[in-house]
Amino acid sequence: MSARAKDLKLVLGGSPRVRLLPPEVADRKRAAAVRRSVIITVIGALVLCAGAYSFATWRALEAAIRFDDAQLQTSSLLKQQSEYTDARTLSDQLSAIGDAQRVGTLTEIEWKAFYERVVSTLPAGMTLDSFTLQSGTPVASLVEESEVGVTIPAAETSFISLTRDLESAQTWVVALKSLPEFGDALATAITRDDDGVYSVSVAMRLTEAARTERFAQETEETPAPDAAVQTEEGSG
Repeated sequence: MSARAKDLKLVLGGSPRVRLLPPEVADRKRAAAVRRSVIITVIGALVLCAGAYSFATWRALEAAIRFDDAQLQTSSLLKQQSEYTDARTLSDQLSAIGDAQRVGTLTEIEWKAFYERVVSTLPAGMTLDSFTLQSGTPVASLVEESEVGVTIPAAETSFISLTRDLESAQTWVVALKSLPEFGDALATAITRDDDGVYSVSVAMRLTEAARTERFAQETEETPAPDAAVQTEEGSG
């Protein structure tokens, strides 16, 4: 039995069919179908690649546009900032001047007014012969800060007064305590000349109340929350 005869199968009750075309025709149809499938697959892949490329190009273009907008906004902000450079520089200079004024006048004392207050404490018949002073500076105090337990005075002064009544010297030292800047005072020497005039030397220390603090920073006092509530309730 030939190979063709082996491929033949007997079908009972089926409709009679006869293949008149040679097998090569069916093979060509199958090959054409495979080629169409391959072409469709390739075209689909190309379409997907083109779509992905277009999407990537669009995202890149969008990013470039956003970058350009950000650069334009940055340039605008820098331009606006440069317009206030002079004002900011002037503000910094004014602040520096204010700091320099506060530091420079940190130990300032109005000596003329202080001298007039000292003269006003002199008892009757007593005159001020000489007046010397020693004051610290913003960078150096009268006493080294390393000395423990030492109260640093704002300034030290010494007076020499003349009187014929020795008791007035003690009265004057007591009267000096009425000065607001008084720290302490001590009669260091008392001498008498041939005419019976006493020369009384007094050393006096001044507290920080003697400083003018002309450029001290003013702090605004803010009312406490309870006080504000009470004020609102009282106004109602």
